Amino acid sequence: MPTFGCLSWIFEIPFFFSRFCSLHFSAIHALLDSDLQTMAEPSKVIHVRNVGHEISENDLLQLFQPFGVITKLVMLRAKNQALVQMQDVASAVNSLQFYANVQPSIRGRNVYVQFSSHQELTSMDQNQGRGDEVGIL
Repeated sequence: MPTFGCLSWIFEIPFFFSRFCSLHFSAIHALLDSDLQTMAEPSKVIHVRNVGHEISENDLLQLFQPFGVITKLVMLRAKNQALVQMQDVASAVNSLQFYANVQPSIRGRNVYVQFSSHQELTSMDQNQGRGDEVGIL
């Protein structure tokens, strides 16, 4: 290939980046695989992270109601988190399967969802909010 001064390096860039990206993406996939192995087992309770103060209970209801009946909602404002309990495990599974492919966003803020380690919310779980908003539907 003829060289054109400083332009000769342009032809090597795609090769460099393709090698870098393939190494980078394989490392990411390994991390994700290990995270999936440690993921909490499915439950009716969904743990929502990055719930800012501008996000209301109603916003969360709108995010999860298309998947089934929501029986309890606990806002943990001090931690920017929430717990949403669906009527059954199947509804929670359907919502997390959907949001695994579509990034959930409320009022322009990405929220992150996963199964909670709790199988069901009790009054003791709700009291851990310590003065935060607690809603029981």
